[in-house]
Amino acid sequence: MRSDIFISASAGTGKTYNLVKNYIEVFEEAFRRGETLDVHNVVAITFTNKAAKEMKDRVISWIDDRIALGHPGKWKTLRNRLTYAWISTIHSFCERLLRESALFLGIDPGFQILSGMKRVMLEQQTVRGFFEENLEKLEPLIELTGLDEAFKIFRDSLSKLRHELAVHPSPAGYSSLELGEHAEKVMAGSECFCVNFRELLDRYEARSYRMGLVDFDQLLTKTRDLLLQMPQVREKYRERFKYILIDEFQDTDELQSEIVSLLRKEGMNYCLFVGDAKQSIYRFRGADVTIFNRTMDEFKSSGREALHLTVNRRSHPVLVEFQNRLFQKIMPPDYSGDYFRSVYEKEVEALPYESDELLERIRLIRSETSDDSKTVAAAIRALLEEEIHFRRKDGSCLKRKIKPGDIAILLRTFSRVSNYEQALEELNIPFYTVGSKNFYDRPEVAGPLAWLDLLVDPLDDWNFVTFLLSPSFGCSLDDILSLRSLPGSKGRPLYYAIQESKESKFIHLKELFDKFAQLKHVFSPSEILERFVSEIDYLARLATLNGAERMIANVRKMLELARELDRLGSSLRELSSNLKAFVDSSEESEASLETEESDSVKIMTVHKSKGLEFPVVVLADLFWKEKGSLRRILFDDRGFIIVKESSGRRNEEETVPGRLLSREEQKSFEEEKRTLYVALSRARDMLLMSANGRGNATRPWSRMLGGTLLDIESGELLPEMEDIVSQFEPVRLGPLPKREVEEGYELPDERYVLPVEDRSYVKYLSPTAITADIDDEFELSDRGGDAGLGRKSMDLGTLAHSLLEPLGIRGIHGTSPSLGAILDGGMPATVDRIRFTREDLNGVKRVLDGLRDHRIIKEIEESQRAMSEVHFQHGFRKYVLMGIVDKLYLKDGEWKIVDFKFARKNLSNIDKYRFQMEFYLYMLREFLSPVEATLFFLKDGEIETVRLARPEIFEKKLIEKIVESGGDRGES
Repeated sequence: MRSDIFISASAGTGKTYNLVKNYIEVFEEAFRRGETLDVHNVVAITFTNKAAKEMKDRVISWIDDRIALGHPGKWKTLRNRLTYAWISTIHSFCERLLRESALFLGIDPGFQILSGMKRVMLEQQTVRGFFEENLEKLEPLIELTGLDEAFKIFRDSLSKLRHELAVHPSPAGYSSLELGEHAEKVMAGSECFCVNFRELLDRYEARSYRMGLVDFDQLLTKTRDLLLQMPQVREKYRERFKYILIDEFQDTDELQSEIVSLLRKEGMNYCLFVGDAKQSIYRFRGADVTIFNRTMDEFKSSGREALHLTVNRRSHPVLVEFQNRLFQKIMPPDYSGDYFRSVYEKEVEALPYESDELLERIRLIRSETSDDSKTVAAAIRALLEEEIHFRRKDGSCLKRKIKPGDIAILLRTFSRVSNYEQALEELNIPFYTVGSKNFYDRPEVAGPLAWLDLLVDPLDDWNFVTFLLSPSFGCSLDDILSLRSLPGSKGRPLYYAIQESKESKFIHLKELFDKFAQLKHVFSPSEILERFVSEIDYLARLATLNGAERMIANVRKMLELARELDRLGSSLRELSSNLKAFVDSSEESEASLETEESDSVKIMTVHKSKGLEFPVVVLADLFWKEKGSLRRILFDDRGFIIVKESSGRRNEEETVPGRLLSREEQKSFEEEKRTLYVALSRARDMLLMSANGRGNATRPWSRMLGGTLLDIESGELLPEMEDIVSQFEPVRLGPLPKREVEEGYELPDERYVLPVEDRSYVKYLSPTAITADIDDEFELSDRGGDAGLGRKSMDLGTLAHSLLEPLGIRGIHGTSPSLGAILDGGMPATVDRIRFTREDLNGVKRVLDGLRDHRIIKEIEESQRAMSEVHFQHGFRKYVLMGIVDKLYLKDGEWKIVDFKFARKNLSNIDKYRFQMEFYLYMLREFLSPVEATLFFLKDGEIETVRLARPEIFEKKLIEKIVESGGDRGES
């Protein structure tokens, strides 16, 4: 049996090669000794699926070489068995292990992985529901952090911090003296969070397991629990896994490390750890570089084998020399007692380069302003005219022109990525953006999403302005000012101004809104979005604008994502927010006209570039500005605490919060050193660095480069760097000639441009469209004289409807909740719980509380059957009539309709409301023949009961109303 080995491998020194070599060697040794060794006995854990595939491909290649050399035998058998090899990410490894032993934990072995949109939606729904239902219990935390921040702590903890909270599950027991002036609040808030987060996690896990779903965090925690709580299972896997090879060990977190430790047993199995502490840049995902550094120190102190790979096989010798000079200063070779520190232990050598041409391989470009996008684009344009020697994989060199596909622009943050895209577009330089988060900020996407939000709430001026200024409508600021200047518009939402505007484009918008206000009751959210794109000929309109191809691709991508959310049950109200929540969690990128393999400049963050290499790297925005953010949950060996926003500043470093926050800042700064190292070590043949503006001592990379590369005072190159780094002032060249596109511009997909089937030619009508200019729900408020103040009352009406929704609905045991039982409960699950306060809920409950003994309420409670929010539609001549009944119930063998109005009875609206009830009775007459429809005014308990006259009389009235409302305008 081998002994454990620890390999520290600097960038480009053959880490993957050594991992594959060790994988093959364990089989070679077993074959030589005549031992039985199967792929089930060797585990190789890598960091990404791409790395796992690359490793498996390399293993196959090595085995094929041995078979080709005339040693088939066991190698051929091994080759055939590689389909079952344990070569995967840590999450895939845990998934496979759990499926084998899930029954020990009471989990369905056929579980599905919860990821992407499904995970985001389930997390959002669970946190939102829990938070609003338990506001009173959460008061100590809310008092410490504030309401919004408390919600964010729960959301981020469920989404991002579960691994750390699993390792440090309890608040640290600090004394009041150690915690400083906010000691009582800190401890009370931390204890409150601890207890309630466990409850939240239990609820989330119960929901996911009930649905047969397991997310990535649960894969780890359940595997740890399995190995920890089931000794017989642990021993089984220790005996099976004779060799465990861990790649990218610097990116391991404490939970993953614990899983590996539980599988290891001295003398029973062998471990190989491979990684590079200088490339540990995933702390935001829980990666802890101290695990790597501490393990390496343990190897050294115990006399076990700890190797350093120090020959760079990737980069030009000048680039390697630059890394040595720079990082020996930035990363002094001493931990100073802190394993989180970055150290540059060994100088790295480079393989000789066949070409010795005198070429500036490392160049510094400058811009006067912090926005260096145009300077970077100009530098790239100049590079595309140069010829240089490139090293091939076999070590030989080839001189050729630099191509766009050779170049990668690396950015620490994507805050200004659109500037680089625009600068490259202006010079006709093709590019591909990897992982841009600007997708939902793009005007062509933001406009249709704002339209969806307007269909839910037309009184939201922010969404209205977003929509009006987007390509969806094409309004100017002057147009909006003209709306604001209409008589009576001051202080009122834009919706009302558009209703009164006589301009043709706004008259058309009003008609469009009226139509979609009805369609939203008939079609799914994604269908609404598709029909909007079709109705306004959106893609054809975009095709006339600059950047048309990219915009059309983005709109198509938006429609695809909307369809996916439809399949997950997203409502119209939720669609826009769920799309944005998904992009926040997944870094959803814009649609691209280029591909990762195309001859185009790649734009990506440094984090996305890890593990990759490029012939030419342009490191832009060197003096990027770090976002000022305060981490509220702080961990140490004793547990965690949640700090108050104002606590723990530098003048309070003698307190525990101050000390932990100071430690956090140090750890973040050390990781920025490693991020810079990753960025500068991606280049193979040439490196450009863009010093934008003047360095600032508060900015991370500026602090590192001052005194190591650049003079702190002047910002000029240090004399000791002038022999290796040159100043580069590119000649300003014109745009590249436009590339020929085969067969010209591709027309938009027909199903997005043309009307959807024949439904576009059908007029959809509801009673509110026929009798009013605005949805009925917006007319129900007690506004007094100001129509612009109705939104809050309308919101409370939504809340009242949600509370009454379960009334009369019988459960699986045949009983239905009374109004009293409903009012004794919490916030309804069907409403946006962050939108309403506890005061809102209590106010609506006070109104409904006075109706407990009301005749209508008692009838519904005692009904034989009841239905809520009943959607229906019915053909009528050339129209489709639509409606939604609040409550339909069966009493003494007769069906009745109730429509709730969160208002007092107002005689001025009674005729309109009576028509609405007649409309419902007419629609349902052939289906259930309801005998009456009742208007129930909740604020005063008054009712208005309506019965249907002869159908032909109502039909005549209906036609008259349609004509009066202009509903047949343009119809033949």
